[in-house]
Formats: sequence, structure tokens, C-alpha cells
Amino acid sequence: MPNLAFRELIVVLADDLTGAADTGVRFLRADRPACLLAFSELDNVPLEKADVLSVYTRSRALDGKIAAERVGGTVEKLQSLRPALIYKKLDSCIRGNVARELDAILERLPIQACFIAPAFPEQGRTTVHGIHFLHGVPVAETEMARDPITPVAQSDLARFLAAESFYQVGRIDIDDYDQGREFVRNRIATLLGQGCRSIIFDAAHQEHLNLVAELGLSFFTDCIFAGSAGLAAGVAKKLGRSRPAPLHAGKTSGGNNTKILYLCGTASEKTAEQVQQLLAAGNCSELVLDAETLAGLAQQQHGRLASDAAKLLKSGPLVIHISARPAKGFSADPEKVLRGLTRLTCTLLNLEQLSCIFLSGGDTADAVLQATGVQYIHLDQELLSGIVLGRCFGGMLDQVPVVTKGGSFGTPDILLQVSGHLEKVI
Repeated sequence: MPNLAFRELIVVLADDLTGAADTGVRFLRADRPACLLAFSELDNVPLEKADVLSVYTRSRALDGKIAAERVGGTVEKLQSLRPALIYKKLDSCIRGNVARELDAILERLPIQACFIAPAFPEQGRTTVHGIHFLHGVPVAETEMARDPITPVAQSDLARFLAAESFYQVGRIDIDDYDQGREFVRNRIATLLGQGCRSIIFDAAHQEHLNLVAELGLSFFTDCIFAGSAGLAAGVAKKLGRSRPAPLHAGKTSGGNNTKILYLCGTASEKTAEQVQQLLAAGNCSELVLDAETLAGLAQQQHGRLASDAAKLLKSGPLVIHISARPAKGFSADPEKVLRGLTRLTCTLLNLEQLSCIFLSGGDTADAVLQATGVQYIHLDQELLSGIVLGRCFGGMLDQVPVVTKGGSFGTPDILLQVSGHLEKVI
């Protein structure tokens, strides 16, 4: 990679929008522009002054070969910007085309290897003796195994990667850290000497990730990092990109600051619990939608539901969410459900101007922003871990503050905490 001293641009490459947001914001510096955008907008947005560029490829649910081609093509385009560092964001629950996308990067960049650490201890994602855990449970034994789009079937990271990667995989074990920094450094050098181009790092604490970042940037500069927002935090710290002071999003012109729409398109058990805690506080109205109903909504039904939602927004914040996923799963096509939700949102936006929109779930966030014509988002700050505040540019949501959150994480009261933060900044 180019020497960091000659160019300051940091590029984050993620397979979905919320991952690009929660990782891109880790590199944010005060008063420096940080842009979040889809790969398809790279030719349409002025990027010359960007200090951080966080790009999502919409590739998590694609066929592996197609995902690899898209990521490879995006990497080639990003290289023309001569970034100081490219960071590959991985889902902390290892969903998506992880091996195929990493291979595509290894094929196209003049690098020796990828340092891979999807652990995010701050959010209960850890890797111990090669097994990836979600709150102490092997990830393939959690609700991630029932993900309707990208189910996780393997908890052993080395086996997970080796099953689809063309390259040799090595691993740094959790016990190696106890032997000290130099031991880990020498162990990495040994694995590289054996031809490993993908090196997995166990991590149970943020200090482990910080060490991976420090060693990589100090001694293995021809390698790139691939991991969650946790590893990104370690890299940012080593680069001296400490988190900036909170920025205020400002107010939308002519709007009522109570018109906050919480749109939760993820039907996970965790999201349902978070929504219920927010509603229990009595600060929000609720519009709950059945997945099958959303998938089959006719145009006139969109209008009726949007009218109901607009009336609720006049009295304060509104939560629109999908009913909890039944044990046997939904019978409706997820794409049709998402399409119904975005159409409803667009119809609502024609009736009411929002003071802020909260989007939970990467697919939901991307679909809504795409349908409303948003070109890019200026990242402003991280309200809470994994909860990012920015401002939309372009389309129906132009200049409207937006908050994004991945759909599969957070404490039960996290939406309630978000509500408290938004009262201060919106």
C-alpha cells in the first residue's frame, strides 16, 4: 500500500450500508469530510476532498462469483484515488461472501496477505481457538444460522474461509498473545513465510485487536486489514485518528423536531425486543406490519397505511416495524417485503417532512435510501457503538439527518438510548 505520509485518504469497503457506516465513522476526524455511498455512485459524487470514503457494494446476498467480480471491480476503481489505506469491513457474524470477496481483493491489490479479525468484543463477538462466538455461543448455533438471506453454517473461521478461498489460511491463536508482542510478530512472519495469504486472528478483547493493528501498521505494511468495526477502531487509534468531539446534526428547515421515523425492517428477535423497550417508554407511536401483508400491498393500500402513519407522526416519533419472525420463518419473499416497506416509506415522505429517519438493518437502509434518491451521506458522529448519525444528500431526504444501525446487535434498551441522544442533536 502507498506510504501513509503521502496521502491521508482512508477507504472502507463493506458489503452492506450499515457496516460501511459503523466502520467508516471509526476513521472520522473533526472538520474533515467523510462520505458514505454505494459503489454505483462512485462516478457521480465529487470525492476529491474526502478524508474518509466508506463504500458499500451491496454484495452480501449475491452469488459468490458475482460478489467477487463486483468487489474486484470496485477495488480497481478505488485504486485510482490512491488511498493511504483500504480497510475491508467484514460482518461481525461472518455473514455474506467473506472468502470470495477477500480473494478478489488479494487478486487485485499488490499486497502479501489479509489480516482477518471479524471479532467485535464491544458487541459480544469474539474468536477463541478459531471458533467465532456471538455472546458466548458459536455463531452457527445462534439466530444467525436462521438468517433468511445469508445463514451462517460454520463457526470455525479457518474451515469457513478454506471452504471457498483459493489461498492458504493461517491463524494466530488466543494463547499466542500471552507469549508477548514479539512472539506474535514472529508467528505472523512464519505464517507469511509458509505462503499464507489469509491470516485469521483470534480476539477476545479490544486489546487483542489493537495489537493486530499495531503489528500490521508497524511491520507488515504490505498487508491489509479485514474485520469488524472493532479492528477498525484499533487501526484508527494507531493512525492517530481519535474520535472527534460530537457534532450536532442541526435541524431540518421548516420541520417539526418530533417527526422522527424509526424504520425497523429487520425481523430478528433482538430487534423486536429493542422496539418493545422503546415503545414501553411511551414516547413513540407504533405501526406494526405483517411481512406477508407488506409483500402483497396494492398501491391503494400503501396510500392508506401512509396516511395512517402521517397522522401518527403529527403527534410525535413513530416506529414502523415488521412483526416478529415465526419459528417456521416467513412464507413471503424477503425482496417483496422490502419493496413493500420502501414504497410505503416513499408514500409517507410525500405526505410528511421528517426531522430525522432511523434505519435498522443494512438491506432496509440501502433500499430506502436508494428508493428516495439519496446519493451519499455525510457521516457526522457515532451516537452509540454501531449507531451512526449522518446527513443525506440528494433525493427526497436531502439534508435530512439519518441514523443507521445493523439489525442484529445492541442491548435491549439501545433504541431508547438512541431516542435520548436524538433529543439533544436533532
